[in-house]
Amino acid sequence: MYHIKKLVFFIFFISLSLSSDRHFRGMNKNEVLRSKIPISFRHQVMQGYDVLPQQLSLDRGSYLIIAREGLVQQGYVEVFAEFKKTQGFDVDIVSLTDSELDVNS
Repeated sequence: MYHIKKLVFFIFFISLSLSSDRHFRGMNKNEVLRSKIPISFRHQVMQGYDVLPQQLSLDRGSYLIIAREGLVQQGYVEVFAEFKKTQGFDVDIVSLTDSELDVNS
């Protein structure tokens, strides 16, 4: 048990010492400020690079919906796609037939 505690402490110490060198996708501060950042990473980038939210170019991203052809024809998927578009996503819909969904053939 003593060795496990010692190992956990060692891993914790190493992670704390390396935490100051955080980078978002391997980019430096100037590269981050020039590129689009997914909105879900806003807090991480703001803390890691010490930047203000106004300095970031945020992007909501895209959304892919894969559904059965019957659901797309009935309009259920289109309602969900419109909802996602109101949230700022670029939405793509792919409809598949039952034969395309059958993994046993």
